[in-house]
Amino acid sequence: MVIFVGITALLGWQYTRMNTGFLPQEDQGSVMVQFSTPVGTTLAETERVGNLIADYFLTKEKDNLNVIFMVMGRNNAGSGQNVGMAFAQLSISPGISSVTYDVARDTSITLPDVTLTNNGTGGVFWNTNNNTGINIYPAVGYLPAGATVNVVIQVNASTYSVGNYYIPVNFLSKDAVITGGNSWSISYGITLTVVDSRTFVVTNKPIIPHVASGAEWKTVITLLNPSPTASLVDIKFYDPTGQPTTFTVDGVPRGDYLTVVSAYGTSTITLFELTGPVKTGSLEFQTLYGQDPKAFANYVNNSFEAFISADVPNSSSMTIGFDNTGTNRTGLALGNYLNFAQDITLTFYDYTGVLLDTQIMRLNPYGQSSFELSQTFLKISGKRGIVKISAARNGLSGFAFKFNLSKGYFVTSPKF
Repeated sequence: MVIFVGITALLGWQYTRMNTGFLPQEDQGSVMVQFSTPVGTTLAETERVGNLIADYFLTKEKDNLNVIFMVMGRNNAGSGQNVGMAFAQLSISPGISSVTYDVARDTSITLPDVTLTNNGTGGVFWNTNNNTGINIYPAVGYLPAGATVNVVIQVNASTYSVGNYYIPVNFLSKDAVITGGNSWSISYGITLTVVDSRTFVVTNKPIIPHVASGAEWKTVITLLNPSPTASLVDIKFYDPTGQPTTFTVDGVPRGDYLTVVSAYGTSTITLFELTGPVKTGSLEFQTLYGQDPKAFANYVNNSFEAFISADVPNSSSMTIGFDNTGTNRTGLALGNYLNFAQDITLTFYDYTGVLLDTQIMRLNPYGQSSFELSQTFLKISGKRGIVKISAARNGLSGFAFKFNLSKGYFVTSPKF
């Protein structure tokens, strides 16, 4: 009886020490998949089937998956070019799954290190050249049997516009010495969310996107006040990079210029540098009191002159005609009056509608650029047609000059 009681007590103690599950800890959260194709199937076709299986897990089960490891050429049923197997690690712990990129502050996203393990019997080369939108360091390497290596994944999120994306990251490998065609792959899924927290502001003030001052050029600015109340206007000067600058106004260098425009009156100032080369830039009219007056610029070059009116840059596109045939030439002035830099796209067509050239230029906030078209873009030299100018956001301002080298006329070209 004493022996029976002792055996019962021992069994009870052993029962309390038993595992609560029959699945070993190291195997929990893993799924093994075996597959085979018809006898005689090529290894390439078997790999295609394996990739379909991996894609299924990475798309249909992406929320439940951390990684999938593919083996081609063998499974538990044997070896051959028509068989394969996969090991899938479930998302029982946080893995690489979701990252957010804010274009307002981020330049790139570096994810936690990923560990690659070679569980095979031979060394393997691995590569990541089939991935787009990401950088992986190191991108290629050699992994001996039983060895591991840590790799760094960096997402080039700047190549993506605002939105949600799923990015597969694939590591492909083959035996260093092909023996039976053994290969494996590992795939991670990254959910990328791209946001833009920037606040875009376009000036609501009238702009003249180009002035020229000095040497053979001067710019005369005229303000007209059609209201019965006087206006106080501060004229701000900017250089081509968008930085505040000084211009010589009526013989005096000034960083800005305050002027009173009487009711139903006008005010005129002349920009002309007394020394040095031609200075270019742009103007902004800020009304401190009263209504915004109308403003225009008169560009004077020896005996030639042309006019443009100031306007509020509330557009993201414009179309301008150009003529560079014979002795005709066309100049272009463009400005960006958004509080962030913008890429400006210029697309040139000849008079029959044939595409001539496409160019992209970047302008800083309040930055501007002025140039002769045929000297800057050689493909439109000697041609006439139209140029379509566009930006991603409002804030674009500009106009074209047309002049003739032999006849001497100088006019501004209308924009649409």
